[in-house]
Amino acid sequence: MNNRTQPAGVDNLGCETVSGLRTQKAAYWNAGHGVVGTSAVKEFLGMAMLEERTMNPANYVFGDKYPADDPVISRRNQPKTGYAANGGAIKQNVFALAVSIPNIRNVTNTSVRNASNCGQANVLCWDEVVNTLNTNRSWDVAKFNESKNYFAKIG
Repeated sequence: MNNRTQPAGVDNLGCETVSGLRTQKAAYWNAGHGVVGTSAVKEFLGMAMLEERTMNPANYVFGDKYPADDPVISRRNQPKTGYAANGGAIKQNVFALAVSIPNIRNVTNTSVRNASNCGQANVLCWDEVVNTLNTNRSWDVAKFNESKNYFAKIG
């Protein structure tokens, strides 16, 4: 018999209640279900729950950050930029998306494109990709599915 006191919100099986998780799961389900279908959304949700407790991209550094034990000491705990950046609920990698989805460059908005040549031939606006992944749930799920399908074909 286990006589230890469980922390608030954790039951005897080690299950925990995470505030706001149901809302986030429902929002991603509703945003992605009509776009990619049930199976792909289930995969996405499973990965998202492993990545961030509340499935909220706003809870981590924009673009993600390098780990504290990165082999390149100067990068440790620094924000990722460019092709190294990640975004969305499952931290999709910008380089992987650029390889698997040729039209990913079309994500950039007109004002950013005009200011910095983003969206022009062979120019990828990584920050716009990350921002769109972080703020557009259906796009996040759809790009996950497109990228997964691409890599499944070549794997």
